[in-house]
Amino acid sequence: MSYIRFKGGMTTITNIVIEVAIIDKVKEEISDFHAKAPSLLKGMPIVLDFADVEVQSDFVKEVVDTIKSYGAIPFGLKGQIQIESIASLLNLSYLGNSNSNKAKRVKSEENTSDDNSLSADSKLEESNAEIEVPKTKIVNGQVRSGQQIYARGCDLIVLGNVNNGSEVLADGNIHIYGALKGRAMAGLRGDDDAVIFANNFDPEMVVINGDYKVKETISSESINKQVIVTKTENTINIETVI
Repeated sequence: MSYIRFKGGMTTITNIVIEVAIIDKVKEEISDFHAKAPSLLKGMPIVLDFADVEVQSDFVKEVVDTIKSYGAIPFGLKGQIQIESIASLLNLSYLGNSNSNKAKRVKSEENTSDDNSLSADSKLEESNAEIEVPKTKIVNGQVRSGQQIYARGCDLIVLGNVNNGSEVLADGNIHIYGALKGRAMAGLRGDDDAVIFANNFDPEMVVINGDYKVKETISSESINKQVIVTKTENTINIETVI
């Protein structure tokens, strides 16, 4: 008889990207975020992403301790290879360098643009190829507190309310035809052009590809209105429809 089983799952993780190795500035911005949303960091799983910033172990430890002091739970680090030894020293996971995939993608695009070897016949074959229509995940009813819905590789449509304490996530767009009271996270796999539509907007948090707004920073003019949430240059925009 087996008393445990290992099961894959989807858990929302917040990445905090550290862009400068100046501890006072980092502490100040974390403090400012906490002041705007005092309850949000409590119990939140955190990955600290140091990208291309060169840091020492003392600096990383101080950032980790600062995050912990607000009740968050840092469990992993991202960054260049030297971050791996620091992660081991602090008993945290090393999750690689977030810039590596981007670099590979850019290189691939450059190679494609420089390749003029495609014949007219091959281009015609491509144009005549069957177009794959992305699927849409539909939830017919409300999303209850504590529940999490994830639309992997597609859009998400919710035909009811997204209640407080619940989360809806999608690699594509999110359409909520009821009230959005919980968290909505779109464009999870790098789509800055993803949108969130809500018929009645009063969320705990909205996220598009890593950038977000929490309830405390959303204008009261948008609350309980029909809105479209978009992203431009790392900034979340909320446009009232009605």
